[in-house]
Amino acid sequence: MPPYTGAPVATFNPTSGAFSILRALLVAPNGDLWVSDDYNSFVWKYAAPISGSPSPAVTLSGIGSPDELALDPSGDLFVSDGQSYQLDEYAPPISTGASHSLQVNNSPNVPSALITDASGNQYVSTWAAQGCFCSSRMYFVAAGATSASASIAIDVADTNTSSVPRSLAFGTNGIYTFDLGGNSVLEFNLGLTAKINPITTGIKQPYALAIEP
Repeated sequence: MPPYTGAPVATFNPTSGAFSILRALLVAPNGDLWVSDDYNSFVWKYAAPISGSPSPAVTLSGIGSPDELALDPSGDLFVSDGQSYQLDEYAPPISTGASHSLQVNNSPNVPSALITDASGNQYVSTWAAQGCFCSSRMYFVAAGATSASASIAIDVADTNTSSVPRSLAFGTNGIYTFDLGGNSVLEFNLGLTAKINPITTGIKQPYALAIEP
């Protein structure tokens, strides 16, 4: 636990070999830790307080390629599946072997980043190979959506130079993503109807975003 001084020792060390290709970590408000493993097609939850070498409290399997994770204010877990081109929602209480309560399929676009706002709306960035470039799009999935057809509310096409945006972040006035091929950071308004304040200078192949409080 912070503050860190000297050479801190890990207090959480799962059994060696438990993970293969980790994609995302998500800490819930109660301290539970969610982990996605792309190679093993698992999502695990480690219950708080976490220490030593615990076993997962929850295992979700059968997800083709679980990448990004997000929780909404109601405790629903969202998992982006890059292999199946879809977004899976799991409603609480979530237990081992649970099935998704909603599945948003957006073939052929691959979901690459996922964040949730305070109202429970999901913002998803996706990409799809088209010829010699990758096109990216951002989708808005309304809170409380009950069907895949009703869930994708807005689709905003980005520039043709965009390439696999793997990060999204909320700013004061909008939502940030990046254009890897165009070496720029882009900001959209929260309604995803306009691009505002692009940062186009001094950036080379951006890959992650974070906003200070």
